[in-house]
Amino acid sequence: MERKLDEELQNLKKMMFEMISLANDLIEKSVNALIHKNEKLAEEVEKKDEEMDNYENEIDEFCLELLARYQPAAIDLRFITSIMKINNDVERIGDLATTIAHKAKIIIKEAPFDIPVNILQINKNIHQMLKDVTVSLTEISAEKAMEICRTDKSIDEMYVETFREIIDLVIKNKMTVKAGIELVLTIKYLERIADHITNIAEDIVYMAKGESIKHKKG
Repeated sequence: MERKLDEELQNLKKMMFEMISLANDLIEKSVNALIHKNEKLAEEVEKKDEEMDNYENEIDEFCLELLARYQPAAIDLRFITSIMKINNDVERIGDLATTIAHKAKIIIKEAPFDIPVNILQINKNIHQMLKDVTVSLTEISAEKAMEICRTDKSIDEMYVETFREIIDLVIKNKMTVKAGIELVLTIKYLERIADHITNIAEDIVYMAKGESIKHKKG
């Protein structure tokens, strides 16, 4: 039975990786839609929202089935319950990517202006965080997960800097007020995506060590 459970847990991990990969793809496409003013790309992201919801439901149901069938203890129980939390965060990341795509469609209709370069860097950092999540989840590595938590701080700093840049552009009439508001919301959604990735990293630490680091980062 133990070997069967191990096989099931590997299947669960594979499902989680597929969902993370989809979330990563949605973020990339939503930001590219904004940067390249590509409305069709934004619409493609919006159409994928249901697929993310289906993944979340499928993973949750699988987790509950494993809990009922095997009644796991110790590390296996931590793994399954942590995956359920991670699943929720990844679904929220997908929702935020979809919202960014929706905002991109609004911004595209405004007068031409340059997108602040920090948005590109924030997007790049988010992709690296998700890549690191995959590695740390593959290895159940608390150390690599902790590195992800530290990356989140740099995104917080870039968010504040970009917020100020957008306000300055609006004040100088180099960007419409409407575009400025939508861009501020967009970078806030990117910052929240990074927060959700940090939550995932914290869950991986708990998965690996049985120790919660929430509220302990310094």
